[in-house]
Amino acid sequence: MSTSNPIDIIIQARMGSTRLPGKVLKPFHGTTVLEYLVERARTSRHARHVVVATTVDKKDDVIESLCKKSAYRCVRGSENDVLRRYYDAARALGSDVIVRLTADDPFTDMQECDVLIQTLLTHSFAYVGSHRGGIPLGTGAEAFTFEALKKAHEEAAHPYEREHVTPYFYEHPELFAQTEIEYPNYAPLTHMRLTLDTPEDYEVLSRIADEIGKEDPTLPEIVAFLKERPDITARNSHVQQKPLHA
Repeated sequence: MSTSNPIDIIIQARMGSTRLPGKVLKPFHGTTVLEYLVERARTSRHARHVVVATTVDKKDDVIESLCKKSAYRCVRGSENDVLRRYYDAARALGSDVIVRLTADDPFTDMQECDVLIQTLLTHSFAYVGSHRGGIPLGTGAEAFTFEALKKAHEEAAHPYEREHVTPYFYEHPELFAQTEIEYPNYAPLTHMRLTLDTPEDYEVLSRIADEIGKEDPTLPEIVAFLKERPDITARNSHVQQKPLHA
């Protein structure tokens, strides 16, 4: 990677959660959920920095403290205007390309994140995503340019566009050159819930991490394991994902 084209992974994380408070620092495979994801993110072949972006709320002091203890980069910003939090962080870092991860999704596959980055750079896209490409919930990611982030920050007005960072991109394809990575081989598995929002999710994700045993399982390895263990994903199959907006 050329230093003239800095690519940074920014992981949003906060302690607040209505259904599972403090979820990002819960014990997870010998560490915490957040640390597990940060260490996996550090395996990216393209990323210059991995940065935790938390809020200025006092309850998130503990996240900053953990980052200092573990020598992770940490920035703090608005709790509800997460789009601004990303923009401020990327501007301060001098990022040209940003990969957005959330601490709710510890099984995001970094090999696939590198595919997103390579796709964005090779084809001069402004935004590339994999969330809607037919993979289990909680395993996708997004990459976008700083110029696109700046435009979204300046123009996005709806609260859900500010809170969820990227809707302004994919709801305005006329403004941003973009694509979605498709995973047809995983299409039958889109019902799987591998994101962390409830106690049931925590039980499922913990079981997967502990039973697979690897520090950095790939998405194909996780999917192959779950095909053999439908009893595990059945434990949170009833959980409803919160809508993006009403």
